[in-house]
This record gives sequence, structure tokens and C-alpha cells, in this order.
Amino acid sequence: ALVMLTSLSVFLRSVALVLGNVRSARNLHNSMFDSVMRAPMAFFDTTPLGRIVNRFSKDQYTVDELLPNVVGMWLSSFFITIAIVILILIPTPYFIVIL
Repeated sequence: ALVMLTSLSVFLRSVALVLGNVRSARNLHNSMFDSVMRAPMAFFDTTPLGRIVNRFSKDQYTVDELLPNVVGMWLSSFFITIAIVILILIPTPYFIVIL
């Protein structure tokens, strides 16, 4: 039963991270695209097209590759901390008074 619960929680965590990552990447791309489309023509006269494309790709890389790892590590640390607190509360119920 514990293996099934662990497998289910890992699956749900993965699905939540993927859905959140896709949504955040879509929101970032749409907001960047809207900003570039609403920029005045003077912006395009002074800024090379390669710099705009590089900025798009760097920001999308950050959201697609780095952010899920950071969020996954944070979630793992959070749930480990909750599990430690629960494990402390089981044998020593007086610890609840301190919380």
C-alpha cells in the first residue's frame, strides 16, 4: 500500500509540475510577444533582431529547464519538513504545545 501511495504521489507531482510549467511558459511567451508587438518602431530601429530572439530564447529556457527543478526541490523540501514534524508529533504529543 505504501508503494502504491508513493507511486501515486510521484505521478501527481510530475503531472502538476508539467502542467504548471506549460502554463507558465505560455504566459511568459504571450506577455513577451505582446510587449514586442506593442513596442514603438524606434525600438526595432535601435535593437537588433538577434538580441530580441536571444532574449526570448534565454527567458524561455529559464522557464522550461531551470524553474521546474527549483520548484521540484522546494516541494520535496516542504513535504520532507512536514513529514519530519509529523514523525516528531507521533511519539511526543507535548510537542504540539510548542507549535
